[in-house]
Amino acid sequence: HAVHPVSDGVSALHYARTELPDLILLDIVMPRIDGYKVCRFLKDTEETREIPVIFMTSLAETSDKVKGFRLGASDYITKPFQSEEVMARVETLLALRAVQNKLKTRNVELLRANDDLAQVNKALSREIAERTQAEAELKLYREQLEDLVRARTAELAEANRHLESEIAERRRAEEQVTASLREKEILLREIHHRVKNNLQIISALLHLQSDSVRDEESLSLFRVSQERIKAMALVHEKLYKSKDLASIDFGEYVENLTRHLALSYVEDPDRIVVKADAGSFSLDIEEAIPCGLIINELISNSLKHAFPDGRGGEVTVSCHADAEGMVTVEVRD
Repeated sequence: HAVHPVSDGVSALHYARTELPDLILLDIVMPRIDGYKVCRFLKDTEETREIPVIFMTSLAETSDKVKGFRLGASDYITKPFQSEEVMARVETLLALRAVQNKLKTRNVELLRANDDLAQVNKALSREIAERTQAEAELKLYREQLEDLVRARTAELAEANRHLESEIAERRRAEEQVTASLREKEILLREIHHRVKNNLQIISALLHLQSDSVRDEESLSLFRVSQERIKAMALVHEKLYKSKDLASIDFGEYVENLTRHLALSYVEDPDRIVVKADAGSFSLDIEEAIPCGLIINELISNSLKHAFPDGRGGEVTVSCHADAEGMVTVEVRD
């Protein structure tokens, strides 16, 4: 690794803001500005907030360490120290930051892929609707032709034979259209099934990766990412099982999502009660996924922050649609 030493806190801040290093080893006792203030400035600045900071100091009091961690430090090494220990901690933090950056990039890719899938789903639904309408028109035309043939007299027998031949051709076309529609529906259902499976695999990989992470903030990020992915996977699971591949029963989805989050976050069901009151109504996939993510965030935040110090309570999720199709979602704790 390339190392750039500086002699005081002001120089450290200037270098960090201009060069954005991968990691900062910071002494507490320095000229002009001490290490605590430098760390506070770094964490208050958006460009440098995510850079890991390791305090290296002779101050060994527990209060000094606690102060450093509260300011946002990732680690704390007391002098004198072994160079092997320093390198091991540096490598660990750099590896953790690389994993976090990959996760952020993967989240962006997942959201972009989801948008692309929504566009494909919309186009396929439109094509299915157009083909269904064409099938109905062909059926009506065939019936009109058959009525006309039956009304003809015997002298039109030759013409009748030509019409019957045309009807047979149209019937074959109708069967081809029907077969094509079935193939499209099977393909679309398979797409939803595979997307759901892929999202579940990603969630499982995140869970496995989180076993090697000890930092609470990083563990929280892993868990939030898992819950978001599970919320999207649940939408595709509902679409896969639904007769209408363009929309889902959003009320049923909200109840399932609420039960899943309660199982994930509530250790004592007698202390924290989670209830869902959702009516039965349909929602398109392009609306269901963002709405599901919003509800996921609201319920997760309530379960994580609304009941500190072992307090009990109740989280209620209400979701209904009025006669005009306006959907109202309410989360109360």
